[in-house]
Amino acid sequence: MTKVKDDRDSHFMTFNVIDFIDVPFSGRGLLLSNIHQVLEMGKILDDVQEEAYTDAISGLPNMKAALLNMEMVLENSKANQKTYSILMIDGDNIRLYNNINYAAGDEMIRDMSIVLKGNLRPSDYIARWRVGDEFMVILPDTPLEGAKIIGERFRLAVKEASKSWLFPTTISIGIASYPTHGDNINALIDKAESANKHAKDQGKDRIVLAD
Repeated sequence: MTKVKDDRDSHFMTFNVIDFIDVPFSGRGLLLSNIHQVLEMGKILDDVQEEAYTDAISGLPNMKAALLNMEMVLENSKANQKTYSILMIDGDNIRLYNNINYAAGDEMIRDMSIVLKGNLRPSDYIARWRVGDEFMVILPDTPLEGAKIIGERFRLAVKEASKSWLFPTTISIGIASYPTHGDNINALIDKAESANKHAKDQGKDRIVLAD
C-alpha cells in the first residue's frame, strides 16, 4: 500500500492475485475494491495536507510550515549545540504593483519567490511569511556573519532580476541568530522583524543585523 500510495501513477491493479491466495475467490473483488478506496483516500488526505502548508500564490511553504520547520531546526540546534539564523525579507515597493491591480502584485510575488528560491543552499528553507511580500529564510548551522553573506546574495539577486520586471524592486532584510538573539522561535522572529524595520527606516535595500 505504501508503494502504491507514494506513486501517483499506480493503482490497485498493481497488486497480484497471488497476494490474496488465502482469500476466497468470491471475496477478492471486494478486497481489491476496498484497497483501492483506502489508497485513494490516502492520496486525497495527502493533497489536503500539502495544500494546508503551501502558499497558493508563490508555491512556497506558508507561515504555518515555516513555524514547524523553525521549531525542528531549533530543537536540532539545541541538541547539537549549533547556531542557526533566520532572515526576514520584505519587498520594498509592492505598492507600485498593487496600484495597478492585485494580479500584478501576485506576479511580482511569484517572480521574487523564484529568485530567492534559486539562491538557496540545499540545506536552507524558505517560506512566504504572512500575506504580503514578506519571506522567511531559515539557515541551519549558520552563524550571523554567514547569514549576512547569504542575505547579501539575495539582495543583489532580486535587484538584478527585477530590472526586467514591471518595476525595479529591492528588498530589505533583518537577521537574527540562535542563541545570540533568543532561545525560542518567538524571540528570534521578534528580533528579525525589528531588524527588518530598522532596514526599512534606514532607507530600504539593505541588511540589518538584530541588536
